[in-house]
Amino acid sequence: MAHGDDDLAEAAAATAARIAAGDTQIRAFVPEPDRAGRLTAQAREAASRWPGAADQPPLFAVATGVKDVIRVDGLPTAGGSRLPPVALAGRRRPSSAGSGSPGR
Repeated sequence: MAHGDDDLAEAAAATAARIAAGDTQIRAFVPEPDRAGRLTAQAREAASRWPGAADQPPLFAVATGVKDVIRVDGLPTAGGSRLPPVALAGRRRPSSAGSGSPGR
């Protein structure tokens, strides 16, 4: 999937807007102060890092949700419990593999 920086940033912002609009009732994502800013920045970085379709990883530009039992840089991990995230601190999966996680 070949996209320019602006296309990916717009798609990331739209994803964040859909989450903000629909998650008040579903509550599938943990609260995040600037989800749109994070997703937009990740989208711009991915577009810059992999500008050509031939070089893009398989899940390039695919927004993926990650259950909070899997650690991801920059997002809290609580394992579906009321434990503080620090209680589950440890090694994290890097979030820069070309796909962006809209959150948890």
